Amino acid sequence: MKNPAKDTKFDFLLVGHFGYYNIGDDLIGVSIIKDIMQKYPLAEIVLTVGKKYHLNCNSFLKRPLHQSNFSPLSISRLINRSDKFIIAGGTHFHDTGNAHLRYIKIFLFFLFISAYGSILGKPPILLGHGIGPISRIWNIFFTRIIFRFSSLIVVRDRDSFETVRGLGFEYKCIQKFDLTAPLLYDLYSRRKDILKTYTLAISLAPVYSIFYNDIIRDKLFIKEFSVALRDILNVYPTLNIKLFGFWSGNEYSESDWIEDLSDSLKDYGQLKAIFYDGNIGYFLNELQCCFAFVGMQYHGALISYLLGLPIIIIPYQEKCKSLAREIMLDDSAVLELDNLNSELIFKKINDLLSNSSKYMPKRSPKNMVDLSKESFDYI
Repeated sequence: MKNPAKDTKFDFLLVGHFGYYNIGDDLIGVSIIKDIMQKYPLAEIVLTVGKKYHLNCNSFLKRPLHQSNFSPLSISRLINRSDKFIIAGGTHFHDTGNAHLRYIKIFLFFLFISAYGSILGKPPILLGHGIGPISRIWNIFFTRIIFRFSSLIVVRDRDSFETVRGLGFEYKCIQKFDLTAPLLYDLYSRRKDILKTYTLAISLAPVYSIFYNDIIRDKLFIKEFSVALRDILNVYPTLNIKLFGFWSGNEYSESDWIEDLSDSLKDYGQLKAIFYDGNIGYFLNELQCCFAFVGMQYHGALISYLLGLPIIIIPYQEKCKSLAREIMLDDSAVLELDNLNSELIFKKINDLLSNSSKYMPKRSPKNMVDLSKESFDYI
């Protein structure tokens, strides 16, 4: 990874939330760059990066890339020096919860860089986005302006498409699937050397702290979940559990909650915590060894789906429900967070362990991978 020289011209500027210890965002970045490198081997690429680990410790990318920080000023300079401007998904455009000021900053950031690109004749491609829900009038206003300044909007699910349609931009919107699907499927779903173990993968997140500034509700939920897991381990004494942290290293990290859950179950020796430290391959190998997934994280459920695992989703955002609909996961495998208690959690996990076929998505991963690949045709 290298800082761009002042006179360097770029073929592609890629703006995304890369290098912040979120495996979903990091996978999106790697997926796009890998595709660009395959199509344009000599292309000069610059991307926004928080910390350099994102590309340094992964073998998917074979040559150095240029990096930029995430400031609007730095990005505006790079727009001027780049031929093509891409704003990568995930889920930038939504306003879940009551973090009003944070959302206004996010929308204004994307509005500024989109407008600047459009003025220079380089309107951004919004690639692989999950969009919505957007409920506050000022955020709807900002989103409309961002869409107006964009050349194309490629979304990953039907709900996002309907949100864009509702804002009046159906004419420049295309529905595909999550950008990470081809990379994940190619790297892992075809491998035969992974030994499946009697291990349940679990992913939790501090949902109420992130969206509602309510740490107490998070602690109560962790307590309910730990009671349910204790009962499960008593019924299934040979079961192992891996607690996955898909997002670590920041104030909304899952690390503290995983440690709390581990402490509450320290009398059981079958627990292992796996934190994402930037090494994509190691993290995914640990997940592929499991035989089922229960959790909140969108990309945790998506990865598990592509690996052929049965799934229970606890949606912390609407995007998780959108994913469940896209992959045709049965409604009984989607648990509403606000209604959960230890008894219901135990009942569902027990049913998953004894009747896993009920929790297998009905849509073929290969079909969704093919749909996702079409997203890259617009680069």
